[in-house]
Amino acid sequence: MAADTVNPELSIARTAIGWWQGQGWIECDPTISIERRSTPTDRTKALAKNRR
Repeated sequence: MAADTVNPELSIARTAIGWWQGQGWIECDPTISIERRSTPTDRTKALAKNRR
């Protein structure tokens, strides 16, 4: 999956997991081994007139 999909979903999951840990519902973070994906360079920005 793309970084634009994985990173927000991972952030949401980790926020929920932190809350569940605070409630005592779970003890460990099952996402601990999942790394955020690097975001590709955004090349969609318009060029200045002198760079066309």
